[in-house]
Amino acid sequence: EQTTVPVADSSGFIQIPSSRATPTTLNAPIDLQGRRDIRNIVSNRPPADSDLSPSEIAAKNGFERRFVQGLQLKVESLFSGGVFTLTGPAQFLGIGSTAIVYSLNKVQADTASAPERVAAKISVRNLNSLRDASASERQQVLDQAPELFVSSEGAVRNLLPGVTPETALEHGILLPLDICRVTNMPSNFRAGPDYNVFPRVALFPVLTCDLFLVVESGLSRAAKLHLTRQLVVSVAWLHRNGVAHNDLKLENVFLSEEGKAVIGDFGFAAEVGTSTRLQSTPTFLDPQTAEESLQRKTETVVTEERDAWALGTMIFLIWCGSYPFFSFEEAVLPLAALLQNVVFKSKTTRPPPPLQHCKGMPSPVKALITGFLQWNSDDRRRPRDVVEGFLAAT
Repeated sequence: EQTTVPVADSSGFIQIPSSRATPTTLNAPIDLQGRRDIRNIVSNRPPADSDLSPSEIAAKNGFERRFVQGLQLKVESLFSGGVFTLTGPAQFLGIGSTAIVYSLNKVQADTASAPERVAAKISVRNLNSLRDASASERQQVLDQAPELFVSSEGAVRNLLPGVTPETALEHGILLPLDICRVTNMPSNFRAGPDYNVFPRVALFPVLTCDLFLVVESGLSRAAKLHLTRQLVVSVAWLHRNGVAHNDLKLENVFLSEEGKAVIGDFGFAAEVGTSTRLQSTPTFLDPQTAEESLQRKTETVVTEERDAWALGTMIFLIWCGSYPFFSFEEAVLPLAALLQNVVFKSKTTRPPPPLQHCKGMPSPVKALITGFLQWNSDDRRRPRDVVEGFLAAT
């Protein structure tokens, strides 16, 4: 079985100093305290499986049972052609509709080197999402899943030529270390009754949890400010390199045991100024793209302003514990109703973000959120234009 690799060999990712800024070091007193507070929160976080559905629990348990029984995944790198094995003990990190993630040991073939712990993002597909599809449509989706996974996980490395995963991590950006084909995947592999498993895996540094999991735990003021500073720095760096994330949300920010926040899941990322498929998470969607979605447009032009709106929404959630312009109840409305709500406000009242409900928010953060959450995209501030001033003010 052959896969067309949409990314270059890892040996081609050579650092180009002239085009990549030196990482911003956040070591102000507020950052040091913030990291300490985040480390405490991460160490006491809820278990990764604390809020799973019965279907997700069955998938998790089914996978773990196979590793306990001795499952070893033999894999071949689509970057270098190197071969190695992924083995247990398996530690569950998370699950979504297209991937399940475990911390596993990476064991190099024919070497005496010690195993390396990696986060293995394994391609899956939730079959419940295909219930209304015809048999032929369902089979087409399943046949295409492995290639789409490789394309989605690897595209960001093509968008950032000259940037190694290690360098990106210094800037708070999570790139895949490798993308691989599993050569010994059992046929008809299922994770529980509802998840098909495919012979593709992306490897990443091991992080502890996503930001969504800990926001409700009650972050200190220092932790909130440190997270805000990190996120603005990372998005600004990404935009300076001509790339927009297009799906910024709490679930796509990951925390390390040391208290560092990094942005991952670049499946919707694209070059700024190009046309791309209209994809997003509705609750973080800016008014202009929401209107395009309601008009059933399938493509949109990639802009920094769309990321700015999503970043402002994230920062508001970190500080205020709610969405800025609708309630959690409204957030789960049918898609059209939610988008119509946003578009209606953008064309009528254009309310400012309700910052009066956010306790302990510093004035520079208020100005930052207000600048990012401008209803008119032409008035919206861009992270790379405000990052230096914001860091100096906080």
